[in-house]
Amino acid sequence: MNANNIVIIIILALLLYMFAGGSAGGSTGSVGGGDCVGAIQAQYAGQWAQMNQAQRAAVGLRAAMCEGGR
Repeated sequence: MNANNIVIIIILALLLYMFAGGSAGGSTGSVGGGDCVGAIQAQYAGQWAQMNQAQRAAVGLRAAMCEGGR
């Protein structure tokens, strides 16, 4: 199993966890209905340049889900 397969499996597991977990907003921790996207941007700003495309997509999906898909 190569590194690409491992990354894909991790992302799929993350997506399943987010969808099966019910409230996607709960994955942001203590944001509490405030600026959900802003909190996610602040959380990943320092490591964004080092992230690969799949990791960035997972973060983008998380941001889309916490805002109700808007």
